[in-house]
Amino acid sequence: MIQKKKGYFLVCCKCGHVGRSNFIRLIFPVKALNAREAAVLGRQRPGVKHDHPDAVLWVREVEKAEFLAAVSKLKNDIYWKSARRNQGHLIDRLEAEPDYQPVIKAVSDEKARKSVSRYFRLNKNKVIEDEIRVFIAKEYRMAV
Repeated sequence: MIQKKKGYFLVCCKCGHVGRSNFIRLIFPVKALNAREAAVLGRQRPGVKHDHPDAVLWVREVEKAEFLAAVSKLKNDIYWKSARRNQGHLIDRLEAEPDYQPVIKAVSDEKARKSVSRYFRLNKNKVIEDEIRVFIAKEYRMAV
């Protein structure tokens, strides 16, 4: 079986723990057999917004020299080197998500959630009180 040689690709992805509506553009150097595999490998990198369907912005095949330059650029990138990726010095690199639609909850949903939560808390307290009564009755042989 003839095995195809892996090529050098640059994969540009949306990255960052900077809110759903913002992202930081990062270019990952990837070795892969084709552009599709490179996109999959780029999307699996840490820091990429995995829940975005369009997390991979573009994929481009490059020569080895450009690939190595991209590797060194990524290693020296402030975002990639920082321990906490939501630091303030990255604010100038933020880009707004063009098609972001914020989720607006209906008031009735909020009321329903609160009433279910209240019902759950009341039942939980009742169960705890019943368990305490049973424990005291068994341990001290007293009616409570």
